[in-house]
Amino acid sequence: MIARHCTLTPADVTAVLEAFLSELPDYLMNGHSVRPGDFGLMKLSFSGEGRGTADDVTAREIKSLRVLFYLGVELKRKLSATYFEKVD
Repeated sequence: MIARHCTLTPADVTAVLEAFLSELPDYLMNGHSVRPGDFGLMKLSFSGEGRGTADDVTAREIKSLRVLFYLGVELKRKLSATYFEKVD
């Protein structure tokens, strides 16, 4: 569907998306936020067990990772017009 809206072939679109997905984890794991144009912002977040002092904290306390995604302004605007209705 993306190829229909631009000059890229379906194979080109697939290659770009696969390259993006290949590089994304490295950027996130190195502490970078990733902003693919106006699409939004992605960054890595983690949670873990608290400790009494900063000196007591090690990497072992990290228990889970997740990617936070914040919608870009235009995408947020378009999605704000979404409505739902019950289908029988």
